[in-house]
Amino acid sequence: MFYYNGVKYYHPVQLAQRILLFDRSFKANGDSTFIFEGAKYIEKLMEIGMYYDDAIFFPYTFDILPHGGYGENNTIELMNPWFSGMAQGRVLSVLVRWYKFTHDPKYLEYAKYVFNSFFKVKGSHEPWVTLIDENNNFWIEEYPFDEPSHVLNGFVFAIYGLYEYYLLDPSDEIRVTTLRAAITTIEMNIHKYRRPGERSLYCLKHNFQASVSYHMIHIEQLDFLYRISGSVYLKGMSALFAEDAP
Repeated sequence: MFYYNGVKYYHPVQLAQRILLFDRSFKANGDSTFIFEGAKYIEKLMEIGMYYDDAIFFPYTFDILPHGGYGENNTIELMNPWFSGMAQGRVLSVLVRWYKFTHDPKYLEYAKYVFNSFFKVKGSHEPWVTLIDENNNFWIEEYPFDEPSHVLNGFVFAIYGLYEYYLLDPSDEIRVTTLRAAITTIEMNIHKYRRPGERSLYCLKHNFQASVSYHMIHIEQLDFLYRISGSVYLKGMSALFAEDAP
């Protein structure tokens, strides 16, 4: 459980991250206990998930001022319930891995509903975790503000899920196109996050500088995107971010 203002809540990303730790532990020592424990967490996620048409969303049931109110004009709270593209992507990764471990088709079915959530676009559906901007860029939002915040690490963590889902069927054009659209958006906009000689921005809306740990995550994420896409530009930006690191 996640404690926030003295109250316990289910936190979709923290649940997914715990399952990913079970995954790591299983791969390290082969103890199937970790598979069973991860399955319990998955069932809890499915229990708290909210279905909308052909998609499932994992709600945050507490009001929050993102990143603790830091940054410029960061005064608007997200109100319960709200939904995060990062959570959707992390859960998608989990479901793909448990399907590969167990070959249980229910995980593939769950994954399909999570994948469908990425097509519930701002302006055409409520709730939403994705949007198309005026330049036709496809964004996945960690925080679904009316005026998008474009948190970098949350976007890329969501891409991890799209990538793992794509690998289950690389011939699926919808999976290919969605993954490519997300990576292209990073390519077209990553320069906006760079602050030469300083740590990168955490998000664009609040002009909020990333902590040292998040800046290092950005470096690793850009390198990962290079490795899965072959984008030399993203490799170069990862190197520049590394040069900027304190």
